[in-house]
Amino acid sequence: MSKRIIMRVELRPQSYDRLNEFCDRTGMTKVAALSRLIDWFCRQSDSIQAIIQGLFPSAIESDIATLILESTKANKRSA
Repeated sequence: MSKRIIMRVELRPQSYDRLNEFCDRTGMTKVAALSRLIDWFCRQSDSIQAIIQGLFPSAIESDIATLILESTKANKRSA
């Protein structure tokens, strides 16, 4: 059996409500939903993680997103 690490997560009330709605709609537990989300996030490239975290200035976010999408598309074609 794989080793598990248990963490606490702090959410704003609005986020908690949306998480509850998602879990109710999908029949998924909060632990399962958050585990999958964190696993997905950790598999993303550094640039995608940075844009998700809002680390780029808002004035260039759309340019960064376009560059990331173009790079992702080019990588898939060469694979």
